Amino acid sequence: MKISKLQLVEYRKPFKVGFHSPQIHRRAAESVLLKLVFSNGAISFGECAPRNYVTRENCQTVTDVIQNIFSPVLFDAEIESLEDVIVTLNKLENLCLTVENRPYFSALAAVDLALLDALSRQRQSHISEIIGRPSGQRVNRSISIPFLPTDIIAALFSCLQNAIPFDAVKVLMKNDIEENIARVAFIRSMIGPQMPIRIEANGKWSFQEALANIDKLVPFGVASVEEPITEPKPERLHRLREKVDINIILDESVCSLSDARKMIAMEACDGFNLKLSKCGGLLKLMAIGDLAHENHLRCQLGTHVGEGPVLEAAGLYAASSHPVFNNYEGYSSLLFLDFIKDNSRLRDIAEQPIYLGPGIGDNTHSIASMFDSPHMIELSQ
Repeated sequence: MKISKLQLVEYRKPFKVGFHSPQIHRRAAESVLLKLVFSNGAISFGECAPRNYVTRENCQTVTDVIQNIFSPVLFDAEIESLEDVIVTLNKLENLCLTVENRPYFSALAAVDLALLDALSRQRQSHISEIIGRPSGQRVNRSISIPFLPTDIIAALFSCLQNAIPFDAVKVLMKNDIEENIARVAFIRSMIGPQMPIRIEANGKWSFQEALANIDKLVPFGVASVEEPITEPKPERLHRLREKVDINIILDESVCSLSDARKMIAMEACDGFNLKLSKCGGLLKLMAIGDLAHENHLRCQLGTHVGEGPVLEAAGLYAASSHPVFNNYEGYSSLLFLDFIKDNSRLRDIAEQPIYLGPGIGDNTHSIASMFDSPHMIELSQ
């Protein structure tokens, strides 16, 4: 199959519930959708959710990279096998590393998903058969709790707890230790004594702040801390890990296989929070997962707040197909709902089955309609 046309469009959809994190108060989904049209008339879709604070990318840089750097290689590619996909992705990566020196992980993720989607549709096979990773393990679900007043958190929690299953919660942290203690104590009182709590520092704490916060929060049954310190060098993380009785999970500081190797070699952490977009797509995500699994680390499959339909479908599959994933943070769709008015739809989202047909997802028609935008960019062979 030869690519004859390439289309790009930004995916933006307002949330009903804003998500306030240490980086930004996000009020809408924000990602880049990629559509490939092949000479035989076949189409496929990819997506990425670039975040500047993670990979130094945004929607504009992703569009520029795919349009100006990736497109000549893509138009020259012949996609008939998984090996063809891997060769093409390697060419794109090497081009960015050796010639352009541009941030590219998210842009590569969109292409990775689009090429795998195309190959899967061409063969009329599920994506698991294409990459040799069968789906089937139970997906433990986790929800992240944004910065909201406690009364709003309590109201939202009461709507969710009887409608959707979740096995753990992740609580976002601030620099104010007393506020963090009060926040974790309140959430522990809501969820009861058994459910795991993970805390997320987003690299905002100094080494001493991390020690102080962890010391005060462990008694509330906190199981792990994510991205605990600024300047997350392997040796500093190793020192922190020696001083605390809590699992250290890395997110922003581990985007690539080489990042993961460095952290593992220094015994700097207990696991990773991996995300399709920041890791460069499904194939690279699985490679990092393999390395983590071989070294007895436990990972979670995270999502960037505001991911769209392709990443959502790919994430649910990925979480169900690799034993390294202990939790999946894949409830972003809930942000599009009014929890009171749309309460009957909560369970539909919670019970969404893993797609087992050809391609990455079954929402081709709805995704295709998003390319009707006047802001869509199109390139032809």
